[in-house]
Amino acid sequence: TRATTTMKAKAAPTTRRHHRHSVVVHYGSPVTLLANELPTGATGTVTFTSASGITLCMATVSNGRATCTTATTLAPGEYQVTARYSGDVDYTAATATTSFKIIKADTKMTAKATPSSTLPGTAVTLSVRGLPSQATGTVTFSFGSVVLCVTAVTNGAGSCATSTTLSPAKYVVTATYSGDMDYNSSTAKTRFLITAKCGDTRSSCQEPELRNDHGSNRRFQ
Repeated sequence: TRATTTMKAKAAPTTRRHHRHSVVVHYGSPVTLLANELPTGATGTVTFTSASGITLCMATVSNGRATCTTATTLAPGEYQVTARYSGDVDYTAATATTSFKIIKADTKMTAKATPSSTLPGTAVTLSVRGLPSQATGTVTFSFGSVVLCVTAVTNGAGSCATSTTLSPAKYVVTATYSGDMDYNSSTAKTRFLITAKCGDTRSSCQEPELRNDHGSNRRFQ
C-alpha cells in the first residue's frame, strides 16, 4: 500500500510586491513555483498549472521538494495555480494550490528632435527610443493641445515628422507613450527651434518665444 502524500505550494518571484498577502510581479519577470513538505524519499514530478489549464512549469522531486520557474512572457493577470504531484511506487499523488499576480511593466524613453533648429517651411523629425523591444502602441508628440505627429512603436522606438507650417518659435514637446496590454504608459520631453527669416516682411528677427506644453508663451532667458 502506498503512503498518503501531502504537500504545500507557494510562489516566490525574484522581484516581489505584497498586496493583501498575494505575490505580485511586473510583466517580464519570472515567478518561481515551489512545492515542498513532500516525503524525503518521494520521487516523481510536480506539474504547476493555471486555472485555465496552461502548464506553467514542471519539476522533478528531490529531497521532498520541487521547484521551477515560469516563462517571462505570461500576460498580466491573476493566476490561480494548482501543483500536482505525480506520485510514485511508494507515495500517492497529491495536489496543493497557490497564486500570484502579474501587472504591467513600467516604461521609460528618451525623446529627440532633428534638427533641433530650422527655418520655417521645414519639417522636424520627432523620435523616441528606449522602450521595451516587445512594446506596441503609439507615441504622440504634442505641445499644449496641439498634436504635432503620432508614430507607431516598433522595436522600442518610433519617429514621425511635424507639419512644415509651424510658426517661428521655441517648442517644448511632450512625447506620450500610450502603453499596451503588457506595458504602462510614460512620457518624455524634447524641444526644437523654428527661427524667423530675417528680411521676410511677414516675420521679424526677434528672439522666438518658448511655447510650452500648457500652450502659453515666454521668452527664453
